[in-house]
Amino acid sequence: MPLAGFVEILGRIINNNKKNSCADTLGGSGYWQLLAMKINNKDIQLDAEGYLINPEDWDHEVARELAKTEGLTLNDDYWQVFDFIRQYYQDNQKFPEVRHTIKHLVSEYGFNKKRAKAKLFFMFPHGYVRQACKTSGIRRPEGWKLD
Repeated sequence: MPLAGFVEILGRIINNNKKNSCADTLGGSGYWQLLAMKINNKDIQLDAEGYLINPEDWDHEVARELAKTEGLTLNDDYWQVFDFIRQYYQDNQKFPEVRHTIKHLVSEYGFNKKRAKAKLFFMFPHGYVRQACKTSGIRRPEGWKLD
C-alpha cells in the first residue's frame, strides 16, 4: 500500500518472534514485512497493512499521516472518536466493536443511534475497522475481516 504525504517508507523483512496480528494474514510463516513512517525524525513502525506495531507511538501527528494513507481529512469529530477508541483499547486491550462506539456517540454527544451509525460510516467510508483502527493507532484486530 503506498503511503502519502511526507511519509517515508522503509521496507524490510524481519523475523517475527512474538505474536503479531498480521502474521496469520501473511501465511503464518513467522516473517512479515515491516514498514516505517518517518515523522519528526522518528521511525514509526508499521505492519505490512499499515497498522502501528506499537500503539504507544501514536500521537496527533502520526494520526494525520495515517489518515492521509486512508484518504481521510481529520477534524474535531475524528479526535472524539479516536479518544474513545484509545481509551476503550487501554481499558479492555481490544478494539471497540462499532456498537460500542455508536453507544459512546449516543451517550456523550446526544446523537440518536441511527445518526451515530451514519456519522461513523460517513467518517470511515472504507470501513470502520480498517480506517478507525488504523488511524487511531491500534493494531489490526486478529480474526476481524476488514471491510
